[in-house]
Amino acid sequence: MRVKLTYTADVEDVLTEAANLLQNFAQKMNSNTELYKAAVENLQSSTFNPAQLHHNLDLLRRQLGELDIRLVEVMQIVDGYEQYQRSARLLPPDMPEESMGAPAPEEENEDPREEVLGDY
Repeated sequence: MRVKLTYTADVEDVLTEAANLLQNFAQKMNSNTELYKAAVENLQSSTFNPAQLHHNLDLLRRQLGELDIRLVEVMQIVDGYEQYQRSARLLPPDMPEESMGAPAPEEENEDPREEVLGDY
């Protein structure tokens, strides 16, 4: 089961947070490379093990799907950041960011300056 995590960060930290998500990506890529190599070796082995091949390829397929989701999430975060930057450049110099037409917070203690740039 997958769950959606959402948290806020200062706008100055958005790209750093996206970079952190991609750094975690590298470890999974290494794991996928090992599964791939094991599948190739199994296919080329004189003691071919179809059950092991099936297991490795199924795991590889699922992990690649998870990596695809992570890449989409990072792209959404960066797209949201770029959209925020474009809208901030369009503001007149004397207009505060809070009056950009953002909906009013539903709770009194919610900070109206926080925008969701992407869910991750």
